[in-house]
Amino acid sequence: MRSRTSILPMLLLLAAVAAAGEPPPTVVKSFNLKHRTVTEASQLVQLFLSQTGSLTVHPQQELVTVQDSPEVIALVSDLLKAYDTPPVPFVLQLELWQASNEQGTSKGESVDPRVRRLFQYASFRKVAQARVESDGSSPLHADLGPAYLVRSTAVQRRLQLPRYPIKVPQQTATPAATSWAGRLKAAKKATPPNAAGYPERQIHRLLSKERIVLQNLSLERREEAPGGTERLHQVLRSNVVLSLGQRVVLGASAAEDSGRALLLILKVQPVKPRGTS
Repeated sequence: MRSRTSILPMLLLLAAVAAAGEPPPTVVKSFNLKHRTVTEASQLVQLFLSQTGSLTVHPQQELVTVQDSPEVIALVSDLLKAYDTPPVPFVLQLELWQASNEQGTSKGESVDPRVRRLFQYASFRKVAQARVESDGSSPLHADLGPAYLVRSTAVQRRLQLPRYPIKVPQQTATPAATSWAGRLKAAKKATPPNAAGYPERQIHRLLSKERIVLQNLSLERREEAPGGTERLHQVLRSNVVLSLGQRVVLGASAAEDSGRALLLILKVQPVKPRGTS
């Protein structure tokens, strides 16, 4: 009788050890992307995977397959819905200025004081300006007067991703009826950030800091070639990264100590809804 009573606690102990050693439940879900590349999406999703989570990329099918806890899958599902959106149209404003060490500027023209402090020339003359609307993805082309043009081979969107992963809390810590999408929406208005440590504010910051990348942006000057044909001389070329409302200044001169330079000022603005001034 004594041997039977000693066996029962041992069996209970083994069952408890086995239960403790079981991995947490996981869910597998695939996400199809329509407006983003799987490479971009996978970099974003990886920030929220747990230590036991995994991600598989299917470039040809534009699919991302995620295996992780139900909490992570729920967050990733809402996250990709908010992330996989069509390109946002914008307006690109351009100004071309000629800077010189010679005194005098054209009447009525005044360059931004910050530009004057950055490029310490004696005078600035506006050569041309332009305004071009973009659908957010197609190549750009803008004429700057009769002598110059600006082109960009492609327009992309880019997020500033943190270096370290973001921990996803258990969904049980909040009401089950509250979806991640609802929590993200509420987080946009929450001040200060959620003290419980949930990542909604971090996610909102990620998605709100998207930048526009103008690939292979070039300023070219039209010149007359032998035979009366036109040729284009490239003055400058660069990949330009801008946020909405941000101003970027690109400078080009024949030499570092040159007394003249061309300054290309770019600014990206959102497209105003129709009916607004």
